Amino acid sequence: MNPVYDFKDEVALVTGASSGIGLATAKAFAEAGAAVVLVDINETALRAATEGEKSLRPFAAAVAFYPGCAVPSPALNTDMLILIGEADEWTPMENCTRWRDAARTNGHALRLKTYPGALHGFDGPSPPHTYAGHYVGRHPEAAADSYAETRAFLAERLSPAR
Repeated sequence: MNPVYDFKDEVALVTGASSGIGLATAKAFAEAGAAVVLVDINETALRAATEGEKSLRPFAAAVAFYPGCAVPSPALNTDMLILIGEADEWTPMENCTRWRDAARTNGHALRLKTYPGALHGFDGPSPPHTYAGHYVGRHPEAAADSYAETRAFLAERLSPAR
């Protein structure tokens, strides 16, 4: 480990992590104590490059709260849960439905959970209000359920037995 750099208790996100400078960067961060998150469009290469490296692992799961849901081009490289309000006009639910239907899952789970009446930011602290030209705000039932859904989804995928 390089004594000049100490990344203990830090998180490093490295893209293009399956080879070259991306893989070298990931290893350097890991050696300096960082928790390293790896991303690469080639899941097979990423898994091969990190085989046996306990400190270097691809995402085990991803949870997205009201994402933009542009149509995906590469296949998924992890299980994914999308949580979105049906009344979200900033990032409309219909976009996520199309995204889900078009996604190449590559054998990964892809789940879309919608919340009737919930706006963008349904898990935030503020009551419904206008922000940046969009109607956003807390929906207590959606917030509570989304937290439970997230915990269950991650617990299922991040258990040591997996």
